[in-house]
Amino acid sequence: MATSNKDNKVSVPEKNNSEKEIQELKDMMKAKEAENEELRNMIKELSSIVKATSTNTTSTQKDEQYDEELVYINNNSIGSQVITIDRLGNTSLKILPNEKNRPLEKEFVRQAIQINKVRRLFEYGILEFCDPKFYKIYGIEKKFDMSEENVLKMFSKDNLSSTTLKLTELLKRPDSSALEHELAYKTLDLYDRNQFPKSDIDTITLTLNKIFCSKVNYNFEDLRANLPYKRGDYR
Repeated sequence: MATSNKDNKVSVPEKNNSEKEIQELKDMMKAKEAENEELRNMIKELSSIVKATSTNTTSTQKDEQYDEELVYINNNSIGSQVITIDRLGNTSLKILPNEKNRPLEKEFVRQAIQINKVRRLFEYGILEFCDPKFYKIYGIEKKFDMSEENVLKMFSKDNLSSTTLKLTELLKRPDSSALEHELAYKTLDLYDRNQFPKSDIDTITLTLNKIFCSKVNYNFEDLRANLPYKRGDYR
């Protein structure tokens, strides 16, 4: 029995619907591929950020680890200071006049402050730690502030009376020779550089003579001849 051609034919609407579905599927796959590509790019970008952050963190940690091995100090003296870690002075280093933020190894400082002469430099503010926490770490009591700002404040006209009383007591101490020497030349340097108010200079000079020259046969002004030697610029 013959089969009619009519039964084998796909209707035109059904064919069109199939093509439409196929195209929609292709469009969906294309859109999905675009999304995947965007996602891949985002992952790459995030990976780069994470890698850069990790590198910076590692670098910072290395820097912090390096800095943890150092302690920074200021020299408040107008002259150079020598720090030694043995009583014979075989191992020592020089810190320049008014040098700031000088890095030193912590272990070197720990050994140096075992020498009383060096320890007193820190106690009387001739040398000072940039970070105050190291006074506690090294068990040092800071007894005096030798910074230029503080010395100018101490010898201002309004503070001369209290300064005289304070220094009179401090300079009675048997270990205060370094303080007396350094403070005398510190104030002399300020005086020489005209840092004190001209209107107060006579009163200030009188006080300086009383503090530093009462037991000697010269006056404060006479010490100016030694300033170049103390500063290290006599050559």
